[in-house]
Amino acid sequence: MTIQFRTGEYEMMGMVVKAKYEIHGNDILVTDADGPMKGVAIHYTLVNQNKLHSAFVDLVRMQ
Repeated sequence: MTIQFRTGEYEMMGMVVKAKYEIHGNDILVTDADGPMKGVAIHYTLVNQNKLHSAFVDLVRMQ
């Protein structure tokens, strides 16, 4: 699965979702701003410049 994070939105499985990002140090909170998951937040921790960790999945940057 590929996720693209962009300013004010992210794209996953072909769906573009408006999102709000809160960044506190290495912690990133991504909250859906519309759609059926509106208000649902996922917490990520920045492990290094190429890897994010969450309770559900580890994300790795693809070049």
